[in-house]
Amino acid sequence: SGADTVDYHKQRKLLATASHYLQNNPKAAKHPCRFDVVSLTANPSADDQGYVVRWIANAIQA
Repeated sequence: SGADTVDYHKQRKLLATASHYLQNNPKAAKHPCRFDVVSLTANPSADDQGYVVRWIANAIQA
């Protein structure tokens, strides 16, 4: 699934990008931050839309 592609290296890259953003935007750093992963997987029999949605809240922990 698409969620499986968010491996250790991609997580580190996302965290580094977020850290850079928060360091350069002090107002944003005052608010909680979390990373969710949303994956769409093709599945013609899933529903009317033809895909399955998987939402993983707090998928990446700092």
